[in-house]
Amino acid sequence: MSDRTDAAGMLDRVARFLARFVAFASEHQLYAVTLWVAHTHAFEAADSTPRLAVQSAEKQSGKTRLLEVLELVAREPRQVVNMSEAALFRSIDAGSPTILWDEIDAIFGPKAKDREDLRAMLNAGYRRGSTVERIVGVGTAMRSKPFKVFCPVALAGIGQLPDTVQDRAIVIRLTRRRRDEKVEKLRRRRIEPEAAELRRDLADVFQRITGQLAEADPAMPPGMPDRAEDVWEPLIAIADLAGDDWPDLAHAAASFLTLEDRSDGSLTELLLADLRTVIAGDDKITSDELCRRLTALPESPWGSLRGKPLEPRRLARLLRHHDVKPRQVWIGGENVRGYRAADFADAFDRYLPNPDATARHSDPLGQKPNHDNASSGPSGLAVSPGGGPNDAPVDHDPEPSGVTPPEVPLEALGPLEANADNGKTPSGQNGLAARSENHDPDHWADQLRAQIAADQHHEPFDDAELDR
Repeated sequence: MSDRTDAAGMLDRVARFLARFVAFASEHQLYAVTLWVAHTHAFEAADSTPRLAVQSAEKQSGKTRLLEVLELVAREPRQVVNMSEAALFRSIDAGSPTILWDEIDAIFGPKAKDREDLRAMLNAGYRRGSTVERIVGVGTAMRSKPFKVFCPVALAGIGQLPDTVQDRAIVIRLTRRRRDEKVEKLRRRRIEPEAAELRRDLADVFQRITGQLAEADPAMPPGMPDRAEDVWEPLIAIADLAGDDWPDLAHAAASFLTLEDRSDGSLTELLLADLRTVIAGDDKITSDELCRRLTALPESPWGSLRGKPLEPRRLARLLRHHDVKPRQVWIGGENVRGYRAADFADAFDRYLPNPDATARHSDPLGQKPNHDNASSGPSGLAVSPGGGPNDAPVDHDPEPSGVTPPEVPLEALGPLEANADNGKTPSGQNGLAARSENHDPDHWADQLRAQIAADQHHEPFDDAELDR
């Protein structure tokens, strides 16, 4: 078998293994984590190693379970709950492990102590060749020694990571599994022999093609921000080299998860999104009317910032970072303080998804998926929005136009591995949640507003952002 065929087959096996134990919220999450696992076995070939951010809004959503499964298949895994900066860089320098860090919200959460040195090290370790300098030795033998910090890292916790860490991560948002979503119980003593064989095969295949990956220059999905391209490039390089359906799956996952992660923007990003909604159709508007429309939006934070509704002076402070300033405008026969719609155009173009991008993004891969070819797709992996591989076909509403990635033909991908307990795979036991998600860019502001509102439960708005 060729290296290309071996790589595709290994990715199929990893995806099947992961899906048995974890209820992912979408197939895109499954494929992203599969490619990340492969990346841990060949990360030396990449210029960067994306952090895997496993997050949820509440506990008992499967974060720790995913790390436990990753520990079985990732390269030289080291699962930790708390680690000092010194212990971390010495561990990485000694053997380039895959760090699997659980309860990271205890380190970076709103009630955690300042850990800026650790944050800086996690950011530095994203790039190949990064080191930290420390003094070693005693007395006259003291000298400066560089410690390598480049290695794969997965971080699991409730809520978001610091912005600079999150920006370097592939974000996997898990939700609590419904009662009808079945996954196989993880019994390590029973699973470890199978997992050990899978990990050995992964190392053999992907370390053999490290040289080819180092020379890869994959084409990225159009419209992705520069940082997102850096984050996804190592994974898309693996998918391209593996071939089969994996390039399509990787591009679709990158587009989908990048868009999903953008719904976690800042307060000012939410403001821009809501402004675009409320000023639609107007070429100019008064400051008072703009604030009135913003505070009237359902589920928006503008009606109660520090217990007070948004007013023109505070609005001007939030907008000045985007070079948008109030001016005198002539409205209704009066010269009043307000804004022109054109004043926002540059900020909208730079920070918000394009609502008119239907034609450009309706097929982000530049080709229509082949739904007629039942033989294409990762063999042995059944993934469908309706449940398990034995479920009857389910009719779904058509996907909205916009940046939603294309569907990849998965209906003929075959059954999952047999359940070790009874030799059968029950319907719905593919580990994927049967969920319907709307990622139409027209609803981007709604997603952002809901996320910021939810985050208030864990981490209130930064007062400094309101005052700047």
